[in-house]
Amino acid sequence: MLTGCMLVTGSSRGIGLELIKQLVGRRVVSPKVIIATCRNPDAAGELQDLQRDHPDTVVIKRLDVTHYESLGRFVESIKVGQTNLRIMQTLYGVAILYI
Repeated sequence: MLTGCMLVTGSSRGIGLELIKQLVGRRVVSPKVIIATCRNPDAAGELQDLQRDHPDTVVIKRLDVTHYESLGRFVESIKVGQTNLRIMQTLYGVAILYI
């Protein structure tokens, strides 16, 4: 069993959303907590449904990787909550984490 957290960017649709669906459906190898990020969590209906179905596993956070301020707020929010980040999946090619 994989422990710790996994961070998935672009979670509101496409590959990011499908990755989260696959991870929460697995019983043997899955992260304890999945931090699902997207620009507008309020408009991410399918992602919110996954969080409702898996409240102990899926945590939704607002993150717009094109805005530096959004990155700063996001980093501060995960410093307070989930630590022990083990895996990061990004669909943007390059990611810089200051944790």
